[in-house]
Amino acid sequence: MKPRLSANCVARTLLLLALVSACLSLGAAERLAPPAVNAASVPVTAPVASTAACLRPSDQVAACQPGQQLSLTPIALPSARLGVAYKPRRMVAGGVAPYRVDVINGSKPEGLDFTPDGSLAGLPVGPVRAYTFTVHVTDASAPPLSVRQAYVLRVEKLAPPRKAASDASANSVVVPVPVAPVVIPPGPAQVTSYMLLQEDLDDMFPKPKTATASASGPEAAASAPRKRLRLRPAAFPTAFADKMQAMLGPLIHVDFPTAGLLAQALEARRCAYFRSVVNQAAVAAGRVATPADLKCQAVAPAAQAGASSQPPSSGVPGVSPTLYADLLPEILKTDLIAQAQWQHPLDGNAKPPAWVDNGCGCAPPITDDWSYGIYPFWQGQDAEPQKIDFSLFSRIGYLGAQLSDNGGLVKAIPFDSAHDGFTRTAHRFGTRVDLIVHRSEWSNLLSQPYQTELIQRAVTDIVKLVDTRMTDGFTTAKRYLLPGWDEPVHMFDGVTLFFDNAPTDAEGKKKFEAFYTSFVHSLIAEMQKTKRSYALNIVAPATEIGKDGAYHYSHLWGYIQQAQMLTEANALAGAEEKDYKGTTDITVTVLALLAEPTRQAEKELRAGADATEVIHGHSRVAVLKSIAPVLFHAAGNTGLAGMRINEQQFDDDLAYFKSQFRGMALWPMPLHDTVVGPAVYSLLAKNFSPKFPGAIDGMCQWVCPNRSAMRLLFMGLLVIGVVAFGLYYGVCSVRGLGRPYIAFLWLGGVVTVAVGLLLLRCDPQLAHVRRGNGPLVVLLVVTVATGMYYSLRSRTDQP
Repeated sequence: MKPRLSANCVARTLLLLALVSACLSLGAAERLAPPAVNAASVPVTAPVASTAACLRPSDQVAACQPGQQLSLTPIALPSARLGVAYKPRRMVAGGVAPYRVDVINGSKPEGLDFTPDGSLAGLPVGPVRAYTFTVHVTDASAPPLSVRQAYVLRVEKLAPPRKAASDASANSVVVPVPVAPVVIPPGPAQVTSYMLLQEDLDDMFPKPKTATASASGPEAAASAPRKRLRLRPAAFPTAFADKMQAMLGPLIHVDFPTAGLLAQALEARRCAYFRSVVNQAAVAAGRVATPADLKCQAVAPAAQAGASSQPPSSGVPGVSPTLYADLLPEILKTDLIAQAQWQHPLDGNAKPPAWVDNGCGCAPPITDDWSYGIYPFWQGQDAEPQKIDFSLFSRIGYLGAQLSDNGGLVKAIPFDSAHDGFTRTAHRFGTRVDLIVHRSEWSNLLSQPYQTELIQRAVTDIVKLVDTRMTDGFTTAKRYLLPGWDEPVHMFDGVTLFFDNAPTDAEGKKKFEAFYTSFVHSLIAEMQKTKRSYALNIVAPATEIGKDGAYHYSHLWGYIQQAQMLTEANALAGAEEKDYKGTTDITVTVLALLAEPTRQAEKELRAGADATEVIHGHSRVAVLKSIAPVLFHAAGNTGLAGMRINEQQFDDDLAYFKSQFRGMALWPMPLHDTVVGPAVYSLLAKNFSPKFPGAIDGMCQWVCPNRSAMRLLFMGLLVIGVVAFGLYYGVCSVRGLGRPYIAFLWLGGVVTVAVGLLLLRCDPQLAHVRRGNGPLVVLLVVTVATGMYYSLRSRTDQP
């Protein structure tokens, strides 16, 4: 019989099991718990620094991350095609996703919606028209941030090409027909330029207000019509704001046609300001800054992470190694570019240019210098006519049309007899006018089917617009009163292609290169059909000229070969007949958009052409002499403060362009009634004004713009002279008048010759005559004929 357990034994056993379980639980808890630390040693996570904190002006900047601000990307929305999926466009940046996007004004196209990540996508279902709407975005942060912005988006329909009817034979050929014209809805197209005002800097880097400060000054009044893109809070310290005002001051009122050029100008200003600070610090330290000290390059983040806060021993004392990076952080540069945007709609309601000369006469009648002024359509105004010194410009380009997604043209103004006064004024003073065709959005256009038909439609419309005949009474009268004189009767004399913002990805670059080269060659072929003389100007970033892509040297030389004919000057320079295949008079010029600093950019442009192996000998010279760098200068209306130019650098640039390239171009067209206009014209006159004797120069200033009257006078004198000589030799009674009549004939002959010589010297339409040997041949013929007449005439002996 087994012994029974007592109650005490059972109790002791249960107690032992409980103790073991408690010990095991405590050990597990100790293993899982973090080690105990002193409260003083616990690291405290600092809050994310704001943008202003990251941009403080001290030379020693601690590591910090800029805060994420909610913003809407200020971009021009590409057009949508009816029934074709719209590629998602990310429109919201910063803040905390997901976003709530509401359309608070207007309406967006049906079928397009906003996604939680702030993108616009969908399948547009029409109708085909322009849509204007305002977007209000709220993020998920606490408290929530919000922002709003207006957009314009158009929905278009591309008609498919029609096929020509084929015959019954097996060898029938299908001929593609250009795409049927599509009516472009008014309003959506626009051109964006970039110009910082003083008020932009004051918004972003406010100065302490003074008792005399007033918002109603000339600066505020001058820019009042501008629609602000985004206002910044006064979050920057005063010291940093002062640095930014001083660094960016030289860019005030300088107009740039692209965001990339403004970005490069900002970098150039940062580098110049950085070097001035380093040089001042070096002088204070009693030493000279070395090239390494003056190198404009931000310190890599990896190098900053483990480095001490002290500058390198080889640096200038008192200058932080992060100073260059601190002067213009990327987020600040992005905000400056966004703030500088000016959007100019092409809605057909722009003010047509109203030009008048400043009393300096015509474009240079005898000169090889070439100068070009670019007049954007938004320079037009309702005020008094704008004064232009036509004597300093060979040509003026009017930016007044944009290429649409379907190959049509969107126009800034109606190009008809009621709006062609500016071209007639320029022609009167011997300056030619070109039409500038613009395009800056490529995702839709390059994805269109039927590229060949689209390009053919575009070049046909461009040449047709350029060849629009002026039908005013004065032009019509000159055609009948002055037959045989080569006077312009068309609205434009050439075409300038300004295709900006080309794709940068590998696939996009290939598509753009194929489209662009095909477009230019097709345009040249279309021009050659009319047998007219044209100028074809190609706008290209100077940094892209010669690089792989649309502006490679092989392409530029190919355009010149197809367009231009072999001339005597080219032959003397070593050209051969096989080098030029042109059948009409078309001159190709490459307008190179020169980035800051211009002194470095212009030399790199020349060095690239000298170093390439793609072109040689005459082809290298021909390409170089087809390039005209484009300079940018301060622009604006009278009364704007702070406008200035660096006259020494401007003068150096003009002299270099004149000696190394074909000439120069200016964006925008300088006007005499602006603050810097007289200074710009003075430097242009110094470098590009022809040096005539004073008397002849003064006479040409009057003869050239009034050459129609002078031509009528010359033709009338010729008729009177021929009739008078005929009467003298055919009518005895007239011959009997004797010496008084002979004196009259001599006086008429002298006046006729004087008027003819003035026209030969001053009339721009006679430039090809005076450049050749025609006048000398005529003089020799007249001399020989006169001598033979007096030698061979029959003589009657006196009784």
